[in-house]
Amino acid sequence: MDDKYSFRRAEPGKYMEQLEAAKNSDKSFQEYHREIDEKVLTNNDHALMLGRIWALFGEPDDPSMYEDFYHYTIAAENGSGKVIYFEVFEYMMPKVSGICDDANELNEAGDQLCELINNTSPADYEWTGVIEEDFPVDVIYAVKGGVPDYTDSFIRKLKAIEERYGKKYGEVSSEEWERLEYAYEHDMTYEKIMAISDEEFDELYHSDTIEEEKKMFSDAMGISYEKIKDMTYKEFNEYCTSLIFGGSE
Repeated sequence: MDDKYSFRRAEPGKYMEQLEAAKNSDKSFQEYHREIDEKVLTNNDHALMLGRIWALFGEPDDPSMYEDFYHYTIAAENGSGKVIYFEVFEYMMPKVSGICDDANELNEAGDQLCELINNTSPADYEWTGVIEEDFPVDVIYAVKGGVPDYTDSFIRKLKAIEERYGKKYGEVSSEEWERLEYAYEHDMTYEKIMAISDEEFDELYHSDTIEEEKKMFSDAMGISYEKIKDMTYKEFNEYCTSLIFGGSE
């Protein structure tokens, strides 16, 4: 038997058919789970890995930042015509999964697939998406001329602030960086933003959201909005703290 496998992209439903067949079979099926390359650590590493898979099997059907970054169903066929279906996907790490009634064939095919991916030169591509975590972040995964090129809206903003104000992220206090972010977003000079007192900055920083916070607090605590609507941010913050920890008005 030829233990060398050829690989091609397959319809997504094929893997599920294989999985259902295994569940309903009297045979003992083995599972295969492996990280394609455990050295994938940085965003550029992830971009490069997608480029390699893209070069072999084409563009992902529906890249997503919410579940799997990408997902492929791959058919592995040996010289005897036997086909094993694998999933190639990324969830935290690039991975390959498969299932078969023959552990040796399964491991041989899975390992050969991982070796093929790792030894393939990446395709040039660009994929843009949005990560929804604490706030939306626009991300771009790309390979250009074989070189990975990851960026996102946070990195672009960070670099723009550093260039404008001459201050490095991580080399100034979190309080100063917060001021620099606000100054950048509102087109203020470094001198102007740093001249504002802490209390004045708190009022300024929360001015865009304070009314919504007051309304939400009013609804949640059953307190008249009229009672709190004219409070400054400092007064409102102190009032909330005393009410929450004091237990009553």
